[in-house]
Amino acid sequence: MKVCKKCGAPQSDKRLVCIYCGEKLPDRLSVKEERSHRRDLEADMNDAVDPFRLSSSDKVAGVISIIGIIASVVTMIVSQSPYAIYGFMSIIMFAFSAVMALAPRVLWNFRIYTLGFKFNGEPEPTEWYTIGRIIAVWVMIAAGIYLLFMVMTQTHA
Repeated sequence: MKVCKKCGAPQSDKRLVCIYCGEKLPDRLSVKEERSHRRDLEADMNDAVDPFRLSSSDKVAGVISIIGIIASVVTMIVSQSPYAIYGFMSIIMFAFSAVMALAPRVLWNFRIYTLGFKFNGEPEPTEWYTIGRIIAVWVMIAAGIYLLFMVMTQTHA
């Protein structure tokens, strides 16, 4: 194995230049150096935090959102309320919160696309972005519950 001195990327022994940065690669690592490098990589991977990993809060929010969608649809069909717009709005709120909670990578990719970022590498969301996403999920769930409650409590005029 070879390791690029410029960017630190591990490379095949057959490569002459780094496939990531184009730098000329040094000689092959010794067996001892390679073993040490692999241990370091494994330690780094164990310490890494994936910002797109679903937390238990995300899973709970996703389940609540899906239940909210089903409850909104059933309530709209059963009640036939003249305030059906609240039901549609609650479905939209629950649907957005489900996507935000259960598919954070999709949301992040959409965010990058809409802002037209030009990055040299793979951008990562900041901690503030992740916290904002979690807050937005729970606010949308609360709004969906409120709108669903509005449909359920309204009577025919």
